Amino acid sequence: MTSLLLCVLVALQDRPVIREIQTVTGGFARSGCWLPLKVRIGGPAGFEGEIVGSADSGFRVSRPFKLNAGGAADVLLPVVVLAPDARVEVILRGPGGDLGRQTLGAPLHFLNRQRLVLIDPRHPEFESWTRQDVALPTGAPVQFAASDPADWNEAAEAGALEIVDGVVASDEKAVDLTMVAWRALGGALVTQPRRDLLDRLAEPATRFPVIDPTVARMTAGDPWIRKKRDSTLLFVVIYGFGFFVMVYVTWSRRGGAWLLVFSALGAAVMFVAAYAAFYPKGTLAFHSWQGIVDAPEAPVAISVTELRGAGRVGDVTFGRVVKPVCATARDAARRSLELRLVEGRWIVRGAAPGDPTRFVSVERLAAIDPFKVWVDEEGEPRRFPPDESEYFKRVPRKFQIRPQDPATAPGVPASADGVIDSERAWVFRVELRK
Repeated sequence: MTSLLLCVLVALQDRPVIREIQTVTGGFARSGCWLPLKVRIGGPAGFEGEIVGSADSGFRVSRPFKLNAGGAADVLLPVVVLAPDARVEVILRGPGGDLGRQTLGAPLHFLNRQRLVLIDPRHPEFESWTRQDVALPTGAPVQFAASDPADWNEAAEAGALEIVDGVVASDEKAVDLTMVAWRALGGALVTQPRRDLLDRLAEPATRFPVIDPTVARMTAGDPWIRKKRDSTLLFVVIYGFGFFVMVYVTWSRRGGAWLLVFSALGAAVMFVAAYAAFYPKGTLAFHSWQGIVDAPEAPVAISVTELRGAGRVGDVTFGRVVKPVCATARDAARRSLELRLVEGRWIVRGAAPGDPTRFVSVERLAAIDPFKVWVDEEGEPRRFPPDESEYFKRVPRKFQIRPQDPATAPGVPASADGVIDSERAWVFRVELRK
């Protein structure tokens, strides 16, 4: 009996386990927005598997992991919650199947109109800010949550910090924080909160909730895939011209009725053969609406993509930030999508043309260089660290929206097998002014 127990214990030691699940946002959440989880896994060094997270949003999120030499790993996994009573569950999978599962034990505190600020517990002013009630001049409360800055870059790169309006870090930690796309969409990185924080929280950060009727209504009125429509029109014109020429030549040479029929059939056969050889074979197209936020250091493209076409679709690959958006909670709950985060790219499985789901993606168009030389308004070249950039200051601004030629815009940030067309229906630029 003792030897059997020892064997069981040895076998259990060779299997990884979920040791702890906690939120990066201190237990705060917003309905329909990403909730970043930090999952701690322990087990034998070198083990490779994946973790899968789910809540009540109708889709799962998975991410591969590998245990390091110490036999432990912290993996960031975002999920979307809709209701306060949502069951947030994480499943640990290995090559042979599920190895264990665990739910988030701590209750979630849902935010409404509050601004959420993550603050480093090691910041000198941590105690003073977290012990007082803070509100903006508009009356919007400011909620502070202790969080480790080591998790912020990774969460921001995956778009998982969309519920956060600002972060407070020390000068030493701020040097390593880029968070470019998140900051370009309104997130505030602050090192001196008494001087800058409230002014830079005046405008909330941009969020893309899972339930958004406006975004979900974006759909193309033309049911054709553009490339197939153009090909069909071209071949119809060619067929009509070829049919006329062959029949006219036969008639002008006084051919009989059978020769006229043969000429017509010959034109039809040649048309069918050419049409079958050159007609686009794919059945999937991307149709997107795109807005480009102009920033001198880090322009960002926001795309709303619709899948068009017919048939089954394989994996669809997006960029670093993506969010499925539906018109109603019912549509969101009945979608059986799986999003897999692999090496900074999102892979979506289960999407189908004609579904009411739209995919909102955010793509950074140019990497930020902390020591880049640029020219200011007075024509003087200067160098700056990111925190000194005027663009990232959250102060009241004027902005201008102007249409842009879709041919000059960035490509649709998605790829899949069988795609024959990627079309941008409407593109505009948002230029921010002081």
